[in-house]
Amino acid sequence: SLDASGTSAVLQTLQILAKNGYSGGRTIEFHAYAGEELGLCGSHVVAEQYKAEGKVRISLDSASS
Repeated sequence: SLDASGTSAVLQTLQILAKNGYSGGRTIEFHAYAGEELGLCGSHVVAEQYKAEGKVRISLDSASS
């Protein structure tokens, strides 16, 4: 379903990195949020925190076409 497409893409990305032995110099965090269509409560807080800290955030909210 469309709701799970972003989560599926995040999990697939994690699987590919792990399979290929990724060991970059920076920490990569993977987040999945439930109920975001009700107001972006969780991801909005994290996005604002990351922005303040100068971190990069990539959103895969809905990855289906």
